[in-house]
Amino acid sequence: MGALCTALADVPGTIIHKRNGLIISTILIFLTALGTGLLLPYTPALTVWVGLCSFFYSMLLIYGNRGGNIGVGASW
Repeated sequence: MGALCTALADVPGTIIHKRNGLIISTILIFLTALGTGLLLPYTPALTVWVGLCSFFYSMLLIYGNRGGNIGVGASW
């Protein structure tokens, strides 16, 4: 699942941008999974967490196609 989510950030561009996109995508996927797993027993907190993550990841689209793809991959 992690490989599928980080593959979205691997769009054409310079090698530095690809590397940074994959690192950021991996970190965001880890933090999202960790937060969701820890908040699973607490439904109200989980609802707020999912809402905040959805908002933050949709705002990544401001950084262009790669940022939008990172947001989509991290929100899965």
